[in-house]
Amino acid sequence: MRRRHPAHAYEADAAAGSPPHAAYPSARKPVSPSYGGLAAAASSVVRRLSSVELDGARAETELRPLVDAEAGGAGVFGGAPVPLEPGGSVAAVLSGAAPPPSIPADPDRLFVMGCDLSHLSPAVQFATCSGGVFAFTLVYGYLQELIVVTLCGRKLSLFLAMVQFGGYAIWSAWLRHLSPRPVRTKARVPMARYLRLSLLRAFDLGFTNLAMAHLNYPAKTMIKSSRVVFTMAAGAIGQKKRYSVGEYVTVCLMAAGLVIFMNADAKTSAIFAPIGIFMLIASLCCDAVISTNSEQIMKTYDVGQDEFIFNLYTIALVSMGTVTILSGDMAHGLSFLLTPGTMAEIEAGSHPTWSPLGKAVALAAFASTGFFGSSFAGAITRRFSALAMSIVSTTRKATTLFLSFAFFPKECTPQHMLGMVLFMVALFVKSLRAGRKGMKMVKSSAALTELPR
Repeated sequence: MRRRHPAHAYEADAAAGSPPHAAYPSARKPVSPSYGGLAAAASSVVRRLSSVELDGARAETELRPLVDAEAGGAGVFGGAPVPLEPGGSVAAVLSGAAPPPSIPADPDRLFVMGCDLSHLSPAVQFATCSGGVFAFTLVYGYLQELIVVTLCGRKLSLFLAMVQFGGYAIWSAWLRHLSPRPVRTKARVPMARYLRLSLLRAFDLGFTNLAMAHLNYPAKTMIKSSRVVFTMAAGAIGQKKRYSVGEYVTVCLMAAGLVIFMNADAKTSAIFAPIGIFMLIASLCCDAVISTNSEQIMKTYDVGQDEFIFNLYTIALVSMGTVTILSGDMAHGLSFLLTPGTMAEIEAGSHPTWSPLGKAVALAAFASTGFFGSSFAGAITRRFSALAMSIVSTTRKATTLFLSFAFFPKECTPQHMLGMVLFMVALFVKSLRAGRKGMKMVKSSAALTELPR
């Protein structure tokens, strides 16, 4: 018997009241819910409809049953409609020439700041990402000390935190726009969970900036990098956890380096107050909660990384903006920004060395480089391993400390050097131990939600 045209067969079956799959058992074969599955399943349809131009509504009405009949009856997207653009070519959509925006991105592809690096060799990818981490985070560290200490005179901490969140929100919105939007298969993240994490992130950054009014930048960097000390102390005392001898030795070495450095700073620096240490400890606690909950949210609700970061920083911006306005830092910050000179020059009435435009450019670069550095760090963690990122991060932190002493006036004693060397050696050993436990490739939100230290 001569085989009927699939479209005619479908119409005949529909008129007879029988399901189309009853006449075509092969159509019952399940199809993988991917765009490649759609192209393969609809190949016969494409060959016959390659020149058809339909508007969106008519295409959905006339071609939906035929595509579903070829693909397995339930739709290759698990029941989700195939996007057909109004006035567009049906063949282009079905054949793969024009992929719909709701198709998930290929997990093997490497995107950094909206750029596809997948065509590069692994060595070039790693060199590009590690170079980006070094370039952006070193500039970020330099600008942070320049703005907080030199320009603002260790004031306007909340205003600076709001500016940072503004830059992060803008850049995360741009990345979210560039990235493919995955098909949503689970419920949306409750707004209350976003709100809690955003408030914690606001506290984290706010405490960090406030602490710099009481501590020098190198001391702040070392304390922020010693989270493992507080984590192990809390686990051993509060939860009775047991750690290996090597872990205890590493933490003790790190703590010894930190104590030696802080003792030297307390003797030689005019800016040292214990309240700054407590602020940084509070910041570390907030950061630990954020990292843990970020992973849980992304796995539980199947939310994309770009969407998660955009929502986190946008809500944090609103929260920090409200606090900044209520505290009066907003008015003082805008007045400072529009007045030529640094904070010390404005208060003393001396000749200004900074213009309003120069200060605005410095703030914009400060708010951007931190986000860029985190993006490249996240790419290294996802594409290579936590070990690779730990080594790059540790080397970068050591470079940041030495550059801080080189570019900004502060006394560096042999005790400072001994403390930094002990701390960095311990940090490097800790990174190696932690990285070997997670050598497999990971897809983590923590690398991007975590701010540069």
